[in-house]
Amino acid sequence: MSELLGHMKLRFDPLSSDADPDLREIFSDELAKNLYLAIRQGNLVGEDFIRDCLRFAKRVKAIGLPQSIEGLQDSLRLLDNPAGSYSSREMAEKLLPYVSGVRQINYEIIAKK
Repeated sequence: MSELLGHMKLRFDPLSSDADPDLREIFSDELAKNLYLAIRQGNLVGEDFIRDCLRFAKRVKAIGLPQSIEGLQDSLRLLDNPAGSYSSREMAEKLLPYVSGVRQINYEIIAKK
């Protein structure tokens, strides 16, 4: 995984009334949004990825933010699936600033071509 982008362009409005309700919920939650946008950058995801991001955010909010790379790796195992593993040390190191809220990934909506 290369360096994460702090800004992404989307060809859809995740908060529109036409968007998937789970996707709207993700983009209404800063932790879930950062996780979703960070992992979607150049990674294959499974069909349950959106719901898994919501589960991850709810779990982290319930038990508290991981205080170490190893703790984040443990929490990221919720997202592992046949399409890919997100609990590697490298992934956890890149995600920690976004999951902890130190950094954010912003996005803009661009018109569909």
